[in-house]
Amino acid sequence: MNTIQRKLFELLYMEYYENLNRYAYSILHDWQLAEDAVQKTFEVACRKADDINKVERPLGWLMEIMKNVLRNMMRERLRRERIICMMPEDGEKLLYAAPMEESLQHIRPRDMNRRDFEIFVQVAVNGYTSREVARMYDMGVWACRKRIERTKKRLKNFFEEMEK
Repeated sequence: MNTIQRKLFELLYMEYYENLNRYAYSILHDWQLAEDAVQKTFEVACRKADDINKVERPLGWLMEIMKNVLRNMMRERLRRERIICMMPEDGEKLLYAAPMEESLQHIRPRDMNRRDFEIFVQVAVNGYTSREVARMYDMGVWACRKRIERTKKRLKNFFEEMEK
């Protein structure tokens, strides 16, 4: 980042910080997290400093970056706090939130491959794309998608059998 870009980002920060912070707070409902989101937004924007010359509406550009930052923060929050799982006790599927460590053991069929189930959870619950999961597990995207598809089918059959 050159000196001109640095000065421009200082001006953008002073001009739009409050707007971005209020928007982040309206989504996160936590002032500290909102401030973290604004900081992360400007961090990402600085990495894309060369794009600033092409931008007609700097606030719109920063808001788009912030939306992605907030989306990632929400995913991370969900990933840390909970997993959606099924409780098929009285014939009905009851959705509830539970810490991941507790719930994974309860909903994975015993004969299901643990790794396949983890891959499925990464996509279905944690919100990763199959491409991201393929990179995490060092496999091809097509193989990852097939594993997810097979696991989804097996889980559907498993829960249908439990309902009978």
